[in-house]
Amino acid sequence: MFDPGGDNSCSNYPIAEAAEMRKIPRLVTVLALYLAAAMTYGALAALLVPAIHEQWHKLNDNLPGYLSGLSSWYKSTVGANNTSANVLTFMWAHL
Repeated sequence: MFDPGGDNSCSNYPIAEAAEMRKIPRLVTVLALYLAAAMTYGALAALLVPAIHEQWHKLNDNLPGYLSGLSSWYKSTVGANNTSANVLTFMWAHL
């Protein structure tokens, strides 16, 4: 394997090296590591998906109220009779 440090040891791969000392093929070790990583990501997803799902439903339930408040704020700040050019000018000034 190419080692940019110059030596040909596998010191950058201690798990694979330790497994080879126990007569476990490197391929098996690498596949086991990938499986462990996939299981870790799967467990994280299993923990996060219900929370994200709950937050999505809360947002979906509350979004009409948020939009109503935003619409009221917009009408009171900008005014209902302004043209779209004035609205864009107002929005640009508040960025």
